[in-house]
Amino acid sequence: MTTRPRHDTSTPDVQLLAGVCTGSHRAWSTFLSRFSGLIRSCVARTLVRSSVPAEPHHVDDAFSDVLASMVANDYRRLRQYRRDRGCAPSSWVGVIAVSSTLDYVRKERRHHRPSVEASQVEHALGVVDGPDHDYEEREKWALVEAALRRCTPRDQEFARLFFSEGLSFQTVAKRSGVSVATAYSRRVKLERRLVALVGAMDAS
Repeated sequence: MTTRPRHDTSTPDVQLLAGVCTGSHRAWSTFLSRFSGLIRSCVARTLVRSSVPAEPHHVDDAFSDVLASMVANDYRRLRQYRRDRGCAPSSWVGVIAVSSTLDYVRKERRHHRPSVEASQVEHALGVVDGPDHDYEEREKWALVEAALRRCTPRDQEFARLFFSEGLSFQTVAKRSGVSVATAYSRRVKLERRLVALVGAMDAS
């Protein structure tokens, strides 16, 4: 009888996951350095298998969704990792990445993309009107800015740091006094809120 090989569950990756789940900024940064490549690879493969082009904006959007799902509810999905099941931490990260990407695909198919995408918000907030922009485009950006005015002062400040100043997640987290994981989560939620608001105003 052949015994199935067990993954080494005593590796530093186990300790890294535990550190992330405590809210450690350093552990989260290390986690991103360690697993970002794996997550993006899982995202791209899952998109292709789901007949969604693995274009940069799709990969980036799904990647953000994966990270948001990992930090949601006090890192609930990461906390579900169990050493005694013989699963390597990297395998568990891959499982979450695939599952979250499938959720992203279902969401995309259900909504068929709103008129203003979350990936366009960053550009919209930094647009300066001029003769080289047609009326329809300026009207779209005006809707985004109007939507932002309906957001809380905290969200407006996050939008300024992320989109207008183009700061990194680490810098935004430091300026705002939150963890990098929280910065990721807030950006994803902010983009979705802006898209929903713009969609509602555009339909009215």
